[in-house]
Amino acid sequence: MTIDERAKPPGAHPAATNKPALPNRFAQNPTALSSHAAAIIKTLNEYGQDGDAIAARLGVVVDASNDPLQRVPVTSVSALYDAAITATGDPYFGLAVAQQLRMGHMHALGFAMLASATLLDFCKRFARSCQLISQAVFIDVDETDHHVTLRGTIAPAVCGQAEQAFGGFLVLAMRKMLGYDFEPVRFEFRHAMPPGGDGPYVALLGCPVSFGHAGPTLVLARKDLVQPLAEACPDLATLHDAVILDYLRRLDSADIVSLARQKILELLPSGACNRRQLARSLCISETTLHDRLADAGTSFRALVDEIRCGLASTYLKQSSYSITEIAFMLGFTDAANFTRAFRRWSGASPSDFRGASFPRPATAQD
Repeated sequence: MTIDERAKPPGAHPAATNKPALPNRFAQNPTALSSHAAAIIKTLNEYGQDGDAIAARLGVVVDASNDPLQRVPVTSVSALYDAAITATGDPYFGLAVAQQLRMGHMHALGFAMLASATLLDFCKRFARSCQLISQAVFIDVDETDHHVTLRGTIAPAVCGQAEQAFGGFLVLAMRKMLGYDFEPVRFEFRHAMPPGGDGPYVALLGCPVSFGHAGPTLVLARKDLVQPLAEACPDLATLHDAVILDYLRRLDSADIVSLARQKILELLPSGACNRRQLARSLCISETTLHDRLADAGTSFRALVDEIRCGLASTYLKQSSYSITEIAFMLGFTDAANFTRAFRRWSGASPSDFRGASFPRPATAQD
């Protein structure tokens, strides 16, 4: 059961029609917006770490276009969070990511939420279309005379840091829209409390928190959520709602691209990254793979080139890898083949690209 079906308490309002737009089950390999991974990388950079290099080591490729159909597997987001905690030593890293996330990261859904008439409308819109953000999350909205509860059911692949990030982001966004620092009634998290205690959570959220629950739950005072919002624009919200529905319809075909990217990243170092092997790893035929990628506007060869080019640029900016090592890491049989491919992608040789990234220090003779 992914949607909470507990009986409503006496005095509850009729249930809102905010069930998820997609089937009431988790996707087999759920994906999330790549902008979430981009926010993690940006936060790592704020900590003085090389976020791009950490992501590259994990094979996490973030599309710069911020397209909502450019996705990353939820498992990759969790792996990136694990690496971030290792790099920073901060078990509250997700709370820092919460402060980097913006409504624009959620595309049409974020803009629709910004145009909502009230925060109750905001919450229902978020619950109704949260699958655009992550296919590993379902949210139900329960209403009583005094409280509104956002009750989440999340897949095992979702890590505690992601709970921190989006829990904090929601509260911060609602405060900004409302125009004053309202306090939630309470926040319940699925993950365990960090050894350092709940202090950072309370400081950011401004409410009691508890841990180890069946799923994340945010309880809010109804009086705060029914206040008219100054930036409300019903026509604009409705326009973006239509765009969201279109994105949700297209999400299934786009997911094949995200899954193919992830499998290609896994296959490249082995040197056995070919169309047949990719189709086999996705449990589909080569013809089905070709057709579904074509429907999404791409192809096997285009994805391989895109991923190799992105990883090569990142690896060449790290002096610890030789050009021959990079060639093998990207699945090339030798450095010469890699050099020819890289020149075709970028117009420069790997050596010239690396030279531009690490200019020779000036000398007295210079």
